[in-house]
Amino acid sequence: MEATCVDAGSAVYTCSSCNLITRTDDLPVLGHDWTETRRTPATCITAGTIYYSCSRCDETKVESIPQLAEDHTWTETTRLPATCAAAGKVDYICSVCSAEKSEPLAALDHAWDEASRTPATCLVPGMIRYSCSRCDETKTETIPQLGTSHIWTVSGQTDATCVAPGQTGYTCSRCGAVKQETAPALDHDWQETDRKNATCTTAGTIYYSCSRCEETKTEPIPQLGTDHSWAETARTDATCTASGSAKYKCSVCNEVKTEVLPALDHNWEESGRTAPTCTDPGSTSYICSRCGFARSENIPALGMDHTWKETGRTEADETVPGSIEYTCSICGAVRTERIPALAGDMTMGSLLSAMSSVLSASMGWVGAVAQAVAAHPVLLLCVVLGFIGTGVLLFKRLLRL
Repeated sequence: MEATCVDAGSAVYTCSSCNLITRTDDLPVLGHDWTETRRTPATCITAGTIYYSCSRCDETKVESIPQLAEDHTWTETTRLPATCAAAGKVDYICSVCSAEKSEPLAALDHAWDEASRTPATCLVPGMIRYSCSRCDETKTETIPQLGTSHIWTVSGQTDATCVAPGQTGYTCSRCGAVKQETAPALDHDWQETDRKNATCTTAGTIYYSCSRCEETKTEPIPQLGTDHSWAETARTDATCTASGSAKYKCSVCNEVKTEVLPALDHNWEESGRTAPTCTDPGSTSYICSRCGFARSENIPALGMDHTWKETGRTEADETVPGSIEYTCSICGAVRTERIPALAGDMTMGSLLSAMSSVLSASMGWVGAVAQAVAAHPVLLLCVVLGFIGTGVLLFKRLLRL
């Protein structure tokens, strides 16, 4: 019988030949053969345990390990931070007993900040948008609409013009919503302001202006033909001194024109003549054969003294004076000189009167000659001869007295 951990055994011997028991030996108790199967280490606050089992039998035993200290000495080893939506944790290990523990970190919840806002209107709900300042999470909140329709008031207005549309702005007095309404452009209201009619040779033009604005425009009128068909409608004949006119009207386009008829000028015909003398100017008279207007032109004096020639004589007697007639051989002028009567001796008064007449005539001649000499210096010789002749004539008169 085998020995066990707790019981002694025995060994019986038999003869190999006869099988008889020849001897019995006692086998000692083996005792347990302990083998550690598990261990719970001691910590700072709990005792530990060592678990054994016998390798020869099913017997087990437990041994206690005293706790290491009165409390743990914790050291943080890892940390998982809490977020807005998830809890975190912190892991610790005891520096004495190596015990481990974890402590949870509660979720932080979101720190909402308003990011934007769409105000509610009378017809549309508004919205507030939030973002978390700790994470990327967002959320929205709805703002209920303010009513069922807008309360519009006019906030601004631009009237429509001929070329630009008008606009009226509205603002809701309750929610501040705005809108614009557009009025179409009015287009120009063209009014004819003037017209230049077309003619046969030139195009016409119609002028317009807009009654609402200052815009203007023109429209061409095609010319009516290639040339006018003129018909005379009135005539004022030209005279010798005044121009006339002829008026025409086109039978196609009614354009009118006036042509000037130049003055005819006078058709002069000589109607009379007074010949000039050596000392007196003459004249020529004319009359216009068309209008009867008369005019005269001066003929300058011949510009010299008379050249007298005796053309006739009546001798004086004792009681009747005579006369001598002279005619200028140049201009035909005629003069007469008186011959005193021969009766009795000439008194001193008559002598002085005769000498005064002669002297006066001589002075007249001298003045005429002086003017002629001033105008014609070449006549100086004639002047000298005239003085000589005058002296001779005076001497003859004295002798007769």
